[in-house]
Amino acid sequence: MTAATVASVAPATGAHINDKPTISSRPAGTRVELTTLAQLAGEERPQWNALFEAQRGVSNPFCAPEWVEAWYETFTSAEDRYCYTVRAGDQLKGVAPFFRSRVTAGRATVARRLQLVGAGQGGSLLELPQILTAPGQEREVLREIVTATLAADTGAHWVEASVTPAMAWFEPQWVKGTDRPFAFHRHQLSRASVIVPLDGAWLTTRSGLKRNVKESLRRSKNRIAKDGRPWAVHSHTDSLDREVVNRFLDLHRRRAVQDQSTSHHPDAFSDPARRTMMRAALPALGQQGRACILELELGGRIVAAQLVLHAPGLTYIHSSGFTSDVWDLGPVTFLQGEAISAAADRGERWINMSPGPNVAKLRWSETLDVHHDFAFGAGGRRLRWRYSAFAVAQAQSQASHAFEMGSDPG
Repeated sequence: MTAATVASVAPATGAHINDKPTISSRPAGTRVELTTLAQLAGEERPQWNALFEAQRGVSNPFCAPEWVEAWYETFTSAEDRYCYTVRAGDQLKGVAPFFRSRVTAGRATVARRLQLVGAGQGGSLLELPQILTAPGQEREVLREIVTATLAADTGAHWVEASVTPAMAWFEPQWVKGTDRPFAFHRHQLSRASVIVPLDGAWLTTRSGLKRNVKESLRRSKNRIAKDGRPWAVHSHTDSLDREVVNRFLDLHRRRAVQDQSTSHHPDAFSDPARRTMMRAALPALGQQGRACILELELGGRIVAAQLVLHAPGLTYIHSSGFTSDVWDLGPVTFLQGEAISAAADRGERWINMSPGPNVAKLRWSETLDVHHDFAFGAGGRRLRWRYSAFAVAQAQSQASHAFEMGSDPG
């Protein structure tokens, strides 16, 4: 990628010494800037929050500033952060939080790429990487980001970005006219999430659910009620502190080591860095009303927990956990039912059951929200060699994963 014109600007207060300056693009009203995390999370935080709250349709809770900030600080160093903002006058129209990562073969680095926050090593935490855009300007913002990143001197050989349903698809014309010998774009993978449309209040929504879902909800509630021990559900939003997060992480770990479930649920937070990030992000999200942990107390003990996230008009079902002695009570189904009924009664429109359609999620709904990941870049012959080798290795890895998922463990 060739170098873009760089304007000399004073760094924002608190910026790292190696934070990058502003770059300029598109003189006719719209401009793309390379913005420091200190600036965006500091003086420009109100605009960032407003852009998040302006989302329409199936919104994305992972675009919240708290997620991006915690992920950047946990998994990246300042010199690898490339957060692009799109502005029209004084209005913030888009935030594209990229980071630079290495593509390796053994111990050797064969290429570098820009990825959106949430991709790679922290992917099980921030499950839907996305460029946050103003409603109705999704394609325009994506086009501006593509143009800017193709021109910028980031040290990356290509860029990977997610195309949301509102962005439709990646246009081949966006990578043309770079004056480089080779330019490309390629669809890499799709992320499909099961979406449960809410139809007014819970009683109305519940009547439209499939019979087996209604039966599961009824059965889990009855089993808890018939257990005989006193029980209660605690909802932590403002009270979502480090202690609540630690209980959740412990219950999630306990679920992961159990063998009773028909499908294996690995511990998504086994890495210490991931636990550190959750302890930083969740309380901050709770203070903004963007995260909630539901706990089931049974006989004076917290025996199950469900993490849910909130975005405008939407509740997102994230991770859960429980102790081995309550597995047969169906605590996760029960807590998810509590979260969904509360969302319906608040007047929300959607439930996102998280990426990866499976039997358990598809029994709730067969409506999907699909994001497509594209790679794009421009350069010389080495770019063609590097990306081609990466694409082959990626296809082989995806095929191997498909065989592992489809094979009988016995």
